[in-house]
Amino acid sequence: MSWGNIPGNSGYRLERMAGGGNWTQIGSNLAPDTLLYHDTTLTAGVVYQYRISTINSAGLSLASNVQVAPVLNALAGITAAKIDLTWPAVTGATGYKVERSTDNSTWTVIDIPGAAAVSFSDTTVVAGVLYYYRLRATNPGGDSTASLVQSGRTKLQTPAVISATTVSTSEISVNWSDPNSFEGGYKLEYSGCLNQTYCASNTGYDYYWTAWTTVNLGIDATTTNISGLTPGNLYRLRVTAVGTVNSDTSPIVTARTNVSGPTNLVATAATDSSVSLSWSDVYGENNYRVLKDGVVLSGSGLPLAQNTTAYTVSGLSMNIPYCFKVQPYNGTSSSDSNEACVTIHGPPTLTSVTGVSQGQIDLAGSM
Repeated sequence: MSWGNIPGNSGYRLERMAGGGNWTQIGSNLAPDTLLYHDTTLTAGVVYQYRISTINSAGLSLASNVQVAPVLNALAGITAAKIDLTWPAVTGATGYKVERSTDNSTWTVIDIPGAAAVSFSDTTVVAGVLYYYRLRATNPGGDSTASLVQSGRTKLQTPAVISATTVSTSEISVNWSDPNSFEGGYKLEYSGCLNQTYCASNTGYDYYWTAWTTVNLGIDATTTNISGLTPGNLYRLRVTAVGTVNSDTSPIVTARTNVSGPTNLVATAATDSSVSLSWSDVYGENNYRVLKDGVVLSGSGLPLAQNTTAYTVSGLSMNIPYCFKVQPYNGTSSSDSNEACVTIHGPPTLTSVTGVSQGQIDLAGSM
């Protein structure tokens, strides 16, 4: 608190009211010609009012007009670009002064809200910076003492995932923006799909996904490859700038690893004109193609439906070698299985029966 000096004073009596209580003298009488007092015995969240009287040989003067120390609430709504301030109205105030500092020492008035104001949004902040705020009530008699200081650090700016690209059946490459000048690093998180039916339309619903796996990366990092993934699976990804106060997490993006081909395709002659194929289903496919001697087969029932594990190829000829593959695919990739070859052999032809001796007969034939 500060005030103008009264000639001939022998000291001052300073009083304080906390909330709606009684007036109480702060400490002992102040020395003659004192013009400033720092009240450091305060409780956060309490509205204080102050008045002062002059002391001389005749006694006490009438008390001064009342000065109120406004209450600045804890800062809220903090983002990378905004900090919200609120306070309870001060009776008799005709306006307010919002002061800001970056070192809690040098203060600048950044706004002068009117008498009806009880809030202010500071949109001139910079991401990742610690700010200090205090508030004064004003009226024609001057400015009140400042409120208690409230501080808060803005969030870092949120990075944006630029691309998530499939590299192989087990690897995805991720690239993102670096919008900050002084972040401490970046945190990449990924999560695998548990239900292919619902994942794509429910990227924000954790029930359909594995727990997030975190990859911590250094300052100014903008790219990394995630390996060891499941072939054919859908993954969701997000990035956060890390610092004293982290950024918001980037919007989720998805990418799918390439589907892998079966490795256990078996071809077996079924009849004199057909071959049965069997294999184990692979993860993440939508359909299967069947290839005979490198040519994709077409016709009824082809391509094969999702999760198919067997197929019979008909219309074949005997004594001709055939080689087969199956090719699982989805909307983004396909992959060949191992090759399985088979020849359909017809029954042998008996061409002669010759008696050689009393104990031997020779048979002759062709395949």
